[in-house]
Amino acid sequence: MQLKMKKTVLFLFFVVFIICLDTGIVFAIPKNKKKIEQIIENKIYGFLVGSAIGDALGAPHEKFVMNYEELRNAFLNAYSKNKRFVIEDFQDYHKKPDKYSVFEENAKKGTYTDDTRLKLLVAYAIAESDGSLTTKKLAQAFIDRHKKAKPGSLEQQWLDEYALASRSIVEDHKSDDGRCTNSTLNRLWGGLISCGGLISMTPLAILHIGDIKGAYLDGYEKDYLDIGYAKDVTALAVSIMSLALSPDYSLQDEGKENFEPFSEVLNYDPYNYSKAPIFGRFAINYIRGRAYPLANSDRHNWMLQGLLSLYKEFYKSLSREFVCDPLEVLSVALGIICYTKGDTVDSILIAVNYGRDNDTIASIVGGIVGALNGIDSFPEEWVKTVEDANPDDFKLLSKKLTKIAIKNRDRK
Repeated sequence: MQLKMKKTVLFLFFVVFIICLDTGIVFAIPKNKKKIEQIIENKIYGFLVGSAIGDALGAPHEKFVMNYEELRNAFLNAYSKNKRFVIEDFQDYHKKPDKYSVFEENAKKGTYTDDTRLKLLVAYAIAESDGSLTTKKLAQAFIDRHKKAKPGSLEQQWLDEYALASRSIVEDHKSDDGRCTNSTLNRLWGGLISCGGLISMTPLAILHIGDIKGAYLDGYEKDYLDIGYAKDVTALAVSIMSLALSPDYSLQDEGKENFEPFSEVLNYDPYNYSKAPIFGRFAINYIRGRAYPLANSDRHNWMLQGLLSLYKEFYKSLSREFVCDPLEVLSVALGIICYTKGDTVDSILIAVNYGRDNDTIASIVGGIVGALNGIDSFPEEWVKTVEDANPDDFKLLSKKLTKIAIKNRDRK
């Protein structure tokens, strides 16, 4: 009897297996998981290379214009030569080497600068920690890079301030009640609000793909390079990147008159910035109150007049006294993405041609649209130029980070 039952069970199992095999059900789960992994890798690769592309396109022309009249004249001159933009491709570096730009004379076209160096430093720290990155481990990564640099070199000078702040984290300068007793963090860059966190911390999103709350909180906690509203801006950027990297997320206009990319992220306010008296939440006031409405009003006019109108209104409403203010950089970046509905090439070209801190703006834009649309959305020549000009193996790094991202995603 037992033998007969066993044979019956085996027969039924065999029939079900054949049916599943024929319909593909048996392989649906592993196929789906593999496909998701490929999408995430494509997005991470797009994020890293896109950041470098925006940076390298803009860096030779950083601050090529600083006000709207200069920008308008540059565009009219380009238009008279049948060019759509002032800057349309990579250019040679003719500027003097600088600690915040390229480190050597006559750097190759496509060479990235500090905007990408900072992102990659954090990305490598994530990879080396196998995803178990603490604030102290991150700070140690900055210190180690500073120690490895040739004494007195431009690379070491570039890292001086970051290493100074990082030592405060690693050495744990706190009193018995846990309060920070070292003023180093507040005197970073002379106490000025900067883009230090915004341009470096977005790789943290890889640890929280699709988890906008976890990404925001982790970005806020680990961003020891910022003070004031800059911490909120950086955390928002990390959260936006976590959504852009999600395999099932894409920007959808849906014909809405008031298009708001990443609105889910903008609604999240765990530290109640929006309830602050007098000024409220600076970042949201700029993004949702200024950048998005302006981008929506001019979004469908792609003639020169429409683009100049957008630039003019952005300059008027979003410019800050300090050109590297993260409030301006992220607001302009998201406004551009809103204007183009997330188109990769147009977003980057509009950002590169913005002037002011255009390489930082374009690096942020390039990273976001690269994450949204993947590596294949970039012109092959752009990708090749950046990969040939720099020492990093972006593809290999993307593979390592994808494994960490998948492991963290499965854990959640």
